[in-house]
Amino acid sequence: MAKAPTKATATRELGAAGNYGRDDQLRPDEFLPKLRGLNATRTFREMKDNDPIIGAILMAFEMLLRAAEFRVDAANDSPEAEEAKTFVEQCFEDMEGTTDDFLAEVLTFLPFGFSVFEVVYKIRSGRNTEDPARYSQFSDGRYGIRKLAPRAQWTIDRFLTDENGTITGVRQSALSLKLGSVDIPASKMLHFRTSTVNNDPSGRSLLRNAFTSYHYASHIQIIEAIAVEREMNGIPIGKIPSEYLGEAATSAQQGFTNAFKKILRDVKFNDQGFVLIPSDVYENDDGTKTSIPMVEFDLISAKGTRSIPTGEVILRHQENIARSVLADFLMLGSGKTGSFALSKSKTDLFLTAASGFTEAIAAVLNRQLLPRLWEINGFDPDLMPKIGFGEIAPVDLAELGAFVRDIAGAGMQIFPDDDTENTLRRAAGFPEKSMDPDLLGSTTQPLDEGVPE
Repeated sequence: MAKAPTKATATRELGAAGNYGRDDQLRPDEFLPKLRGLNATRTFREMKDNDPIIGAILMAFEMLLRAAEFRVDAANDSPEAEEAKTFVEQCFEDMEGTTDDFLAEVLTFLPFGFSVFEVVYKIRSGRNTEDPARYSQFSDGRYGIRKLAPRAQWTIDRFLTDENGTITGVRQSALSLKLGSVDIPASKMLHFRTSTVNNDPSGRSLLRNAFTSYHYASHIQIIEAIAVEREMNGIPIGKIPSEYLGEAATSAQQGFTNAFKKILRDVKFNDQGFVLIPSDVYENDDGTKTSIPMVEFDLISAKGTRSIPTGEVILRHQENIARSVLADFLMLGSGKTGSFALSKSKTDLFLTAASGFTEAIAAVLNRQLLPRLWEINGFDPDLMPKIGFGEIAPVDLAELGAFVRDIAGAGMQIFPDDDTENTLRRAAGFPEKSMDPDLLGSTTQPLDEGVPE
């Protein structure tokens, strides 16, 4: 049986979560150089901005999370807890920029693996001031949130850590803003990550497993575009005297060769395309002219069809990109098969993944933002509310109705209390049951009794 640690080592941290050091670049353990450090940031930015499938996937995530209800839940039912909840709601309503804009910036952690914000506070001194550090819709003198300012991933040089790998801040190199390099401490920072494996500060990009397919698909598309152009125009071929290509060619001959090469390189079949070449012909020994031109130009067209269906190859890589992030339902219909049942199961899996990201976002806000806001104001920690999100998946009313019918048939009371009934009403988009006795009749009247005259 292993012995208990000594008192000298029990409270000390001896190891580190991973290999990330205080002077390391982003993703130091990545084996592909193109996905290491700032190269990774540039690569993932190219992927999200250039590829239509990746763009659709990220748009789907953003729209789902934007549509989810952003809520603040009180710590308990006391008036003090309700007041604390109201204060947090006011902070989000009172800050510069909307909550939706903030969430959209948070979601950039999906392609890049992480997103960083600097929290800027303000003293709520009312509207009778032009000082942005004090301007507020409220005048209670408390510290509120002025802005949750995003810090673009391509300006993040490295994360700062201590000897055990604990994140202590981030270093930003915003040279375009003439700020030079600035360190943002963890106490002023919100740090969102897709993954915390090995405590890697840069997380793991949602696009990491799609990189290989993106690389091949993008290159094949370029080759395909070139092939289409060559197939439509033909491959230019030129013929000039061999002495023009020899080492003893005169400067005039070399100039002509270079000009002719440019013609061959730039020839296009369009409304302004043309080729202008000399009409000189070779001469016989007696000085008479032949019919053989000294300079020739022609276009060679491919014979037959291509044996490699590039469209199918590109489609396969696009399906792999979507599959790597559980979004292959986007590709249903692009092939010859696909069913409604398959679409629903794949969509449900994608919604489950999106729901996991909402929980990760709420966890950061509850562990990094609210405790510091509470501490700077000197509030009671027991009254601190929790930030959460509503369901992001729409309720299937047919399935819900079948479920209610089945449990009612089994003898279960359908509406044991008002909360249960209101839960079903919210799912169906109906107004909640009123607790006001004067209004109960209008909101709880059975549907089969018709509208009162």
